[in-house]
Amino acid sequence: MLKRVKLALSVLGAGLFGFVLFITIYHVKLWSQERQPITPFTATLLRYTVNSAGKKDGAPLRCVTAFRSDGSLVRMAWVFMPDGHMTADRRIFDVATRKETRVFEGTESKNTRPMSDITRHALMSHTQVCSGESGPYSFEVVGHARMLGYDVIHLKRDSPLVKGGSEVQHTEKWVAPELDCYSLYTKGQGSADHAGIDEVISVVHGEPDPALFEVPATYTERSMVEVAREFARRYPGHHIMTEARAKRFDVGYQK
Repeated sequence: MLKRVKLALSVLGAGLFGFVLFITIYHVKLWSQERQPITPFTATLLRYTVNSAGKKDGAPLRCVTAFRSDGSLVRMAWVFMPDGHMTADRRIFDVATRKETRVFEGTESKNTRPMSDITRHALMSHTQVCSGESGPYSFEVVGHARMLGYDVIHLKRDSPLVKGGSEVQHTEKWVAPELDCYSLYTKGQGSADHAGIDEVISVVHGEPDPALFEVPATYTERSMVEVAREFARRYPGHHIMTEARAKRFDVGYQK
């Protein structure tokens, strides 16, 4: 009996040791993936739509995307306010503080929420698509080209425009391996009449301007519903979004 107990304990110990070893190796791999070098750069791009004749619909929206070497990311867009002046809206993903912050200059508002572990790991790892993949609705390589002095890979895919629907969204990307597979030109078309374009017009290598990641201390923390109401208060007769849409953004938000 005693021998059986000793055997059981030895097997349990070996199993426990194996489990601990597995967890240790897993976290070492995870850490090594997170510590992969990330290329810091700032890209300026134009976002616009084109009609079936290939002509632009209205003025393009000027945007900036900036990556820090720690994986942090900021997306910024300049927008015109109803009174004619221009402001910048930013969405900041700060790996160091583990926070996601939306900054709205037009209403002097900020909307902050904790960053999920999944988002943080995705930012600190190379998850951009740079080649063909297997599986449904994945990108496939269709060619190679040169853009802005970079070698790029031409990718495309077709996926449902709406989950479970019959309409198809056609997406094409020209990604640059030298920029961690960032897309220098993206075209998304859900109908025969219009297509959405993101076209990078310049890339600056090196750590981005720190000001892009700064959140003004004087801005008021607001839910998206409160941001929408503040916009309507400052610009009577104008709305940044419907309250129903703002409420969807507020799911899981806590001040």
